[in-house]
This record gives sequence, structure tokens and C-alpha cells, in this order.
Amino acid sequence: MNRTNRQTKKTSKKRTIKKTPGRNGAFWQHKTIEEIAKEQGIKETDVDKLIGRGKDLWSSDEEFERFVAGIYERRRHGRGQ
Repeated sequence: MNRTNRQTKKTSKKRTIKKTPGRNGAFWQHKTIEEIAKEQGIKETDVDKLIGRGKDLWSSDEEFERFVAGIYERRRHGRGQ
């Protein structure tokens, strides 16, 4: 096909219609946090009980900041895996 024909030729409507998935599948269902946690086998869903569980992992804020900075540094150099 020459250049002129390619630019002026119209495509059929069959080729331009995109099929989109219907929104009636399981993906589109709205679930509560409790329902999602139950599906994933998480037993504790009370956020107030979960907050602070890792407070003793680092002896100071500076140690925690060094830990986070180390993660960012490894990611920058592709050694995050």
C-alpha cells in the first residue's frame, strides 16, 4: 500500500472498538478491611493493637534513620533483592 492510501484509508469499526472487562467480576467488589484480612489469614485487625509493636527493634531514632537510609542506598544501586 502506498503512503497516500495508508493515511486516507479508514479502519473498520470492528478494529477500533476496544473490549473492556465488565465490572461485575470479583475484582470490582468492595470489601471491608476485616474481609480482606480474613481472606489473607490475618488474625489481628485492630490497628490500635498493631501500632508500636516494632518500637524495640532500634535503640534510637538515629539507628532507625540509618537503617532506612541503607535501604534507599541499596535500591539506588540495584542491590535491594
